[in-house]
Amino acid sequence: QPAAEGEGKPAPSKPAAGTPGQPAAPAPLLPVDTIKALNLEANFKLGKLVAAGMTMTKAEMELSAKNGLLDMNRLAASLYQGNAWIGVSIDVRPKQPLWKYKGGLVGVQLKPLLQDTSEDLDLIEGRFEFTGELTATGNEQTSLMKSLRGAAIFKLENGMLREMNVEKMVCQAIALVNQKSLSKPFGPDTKLQTISGQLQFGDAYINNTAFTAGLENTAVKGEGKVGLLDDSVDYRMGIRVIGELEEVDPACEVNPRYKDIYWPFRCEGKLDDEPSKLCGIDRERMDEIVRKMAEEEVKGRASDAINKAIGDGLNRLFGR
Repeated sequence: QPAAEGEGKPAPSKPAAGTPGQPAAPAPLLPVDTIKALNLEANFKLGKLVAAGMTMTKAEMELSAKNGLLDMNRLAASLYQGNAWIGVSIDVRPKQPLWKYKGGLVGVQLKPLLQDTSEDLDLIEGRFEFTGELTATGNEQTSLMKSLRGAAIFKLENGMLREMNVEKMVCQAIALVNQKSLSKPFGPDTKLQTISGQLQFGDAYINNTAFTAGLENTAVKGEGKVGLLDDSVDYRMGIRVIGELEEVDPACEVNPRYKDIYWPFRCEGKLDDEPSKLCGIDRERMDEIVRKMAEEEVKGRASDAINKAIGDGLNRLFGR
């Protein structure tokens, strides 16, 4: 007797996720249908809360959900010796969920925070403040990073930058222009008095504008950006001598005529690059500095030999 239709035949298999040439779709971050079905009002007090790798203590939270709108009206908690206050709403009624964030950090110790949340950014420490308002759309990480928009301000006090000595970089540049060699050792790190700036989020980048920093003998200003998807870094900075660097090393004595010059540096690469190799003199902008220095020397009736010495020093600097 002939087999009935379909008998003896293997059942059709479902297409495998992530078949060659067709990568699997990213897993959604939110269970949209579950959130749409929620109807609740709740207040929580938690002794300990871990979110996105951050450990919060003494947390108090107000949460509501109705008609597809999940609203964490307030989260207040102690965070790494400081305090956090956060408000988040997620609206899953549109085709793509809409996220809104408003919050801040005050007096938070940055090093342990970064150690818990990032593998690449644990080289900075200090007392951190942050305030911002952000929005994003989507239900997977890449779309959130691409759509993230908003602004924030930050400040870091009593900090330390590990594995990069900014004053040593400046001294090396000045010493070469002076045709001298550094004779005293420098520590591996940079002590930071204050860093502050404004952040603008957009197009998968964090743009850092109005960036300023105070160090013991130098002042820093600049701007730059960090890629949220590729971990790229591109910062241009000007570093001006405000102290007596010759007390740090005689080779980096600054001619009084150059006291107002911002020595140009650039940090370019990836977040996980070695800090000491990430930053160096910005050769493109250094050409402008050379012209300004030459003009100042001419005003001081400098000889051609002095201008030649400056050029020779810069050739040695860029020839390293």
